[in-house]
Amino acid sequence: MDAETSEAGQQPEAPAGGEWATVELLGHRQRAGYVTEVTRFGAAMLHIDLPAKLWGGDPDAWEEYAPAALYGLHPVNGEAVRLRWEQDRRWRQERLARVLTAGDDDDPDGDETCGCGDPDCIGCGDERNPF
Repeated sequence: MDAETSEAGQQPEAPAGGEWATVELLGHRQRAGYVTEVTRFGAAMLHIDLPAKLWGGDPDAWEEYAPAALYGLHPVNGEAVRLRWEQDRRWRQERLARVLTAGDDDDPDGDETCGCGDPDCIGCGDERNPF
């Protein structure tokens, strides 16, 4: 499997003119994905296509930031981004399974929540970006 190929053998739809990178942003945030420069409202912005868009099929898994929010940009290859995303996705699925089954004995009403207090929660976590 080459660096740009998904598990299903599909090439991710990444626009030309960008680069694979891990981006450090204001607020101690890190994002990894395919980074391009776009113009919004007359200003240049950083556009990051996240792994969930590229390999997970989520068309809304992208983020844009003003250049002033950027602290660091570290080049990586697409294979490293994909492998890390897959590893984190598996970890989140295993964690969710543990959370949902952990309350079986202690949960008399059977509402298998994670304990955060949100009745609609299915295990807390943003599947779109593990970084």
